[in-house]
Amino acid sequence: MTAGDEHDETTLAHAINNPLTVILANVAFALEELQDTPRSGHTLARVREALREAELAAQRIREVVRAASGPTFGDPPSRPAPKG
Repeated sequence: MTAGDEHDETTLAHAINNPLTVILANVAFALEELQDTPRSGHTLARVREALREAELAAQRIREVVRAASGPTFGDPPSRPAPKG
């Protein structure tokens, strides 16, 4: 593994962990809020907002993973076509 590979892995991990942290925090918040009774319109609006943020963060993770599926991360180098 080269220094460049380590940098790529660190960058990918950072790109995944940042939105993942948002998802986990907002889902935990939503679950806590849903346990409160009675549920007011204000509480439900806050829960909806937290879930929307979690959804956006999950979409970011999906985009990062799709981008990582390309030749930049983890794929073996392509071999040139045989001459002949």
